[in-house]
Amino acid sequence: MRESYELRLMLEIRSIERGLPLTIENAEKLQTCITNMTAAVARGDSEQYIDWALNFHRSLVEMGGNGIFLKLWDSLHWDVRGRIALRRLAAVGAGLAPVVAMHASLMQALHEGDTGLAVEELTSILQSVGDVFATGY
Repeated sequence: MRESYELRLMLEIRSIERGLPLTIENAEKLQTCITNMTAAVARGDSEQYIDWALNFHRSLVEMGGNGIFLKLWDSLHWDVRGRIALRRLAAVGAGLAPVVAMHASLMQALHEGDTGLAVEELTSILQSVGDVFATGY
């Protein structure tokens, strides 16, 4: 599972590089995901949070405009893998609110067109989620 997160990181980083500067459409789509992630956490609805978080990350790959990247992302069944990881994260008491804050920081970097910072923020997100597989939980 940790190895699959390494591949996911590579796909999403390259998609960010290809997708900047953000179009208005992509910015709105990503912001909608964050708004809904925030609302889901406020309601304590981890399943809805997971749906919107996965939608956000798939949208990053989509915005890169590489159809093969998107097919590969989909073929790795992130709808299942992501749920496993995020459920583990919630179960260990780490909570999802800090992850939403990381997504908001990533969104800010994307708005600013700061590829380097966006890559750092994305790396932090995926490492924090992927790390649940190293903890033995």
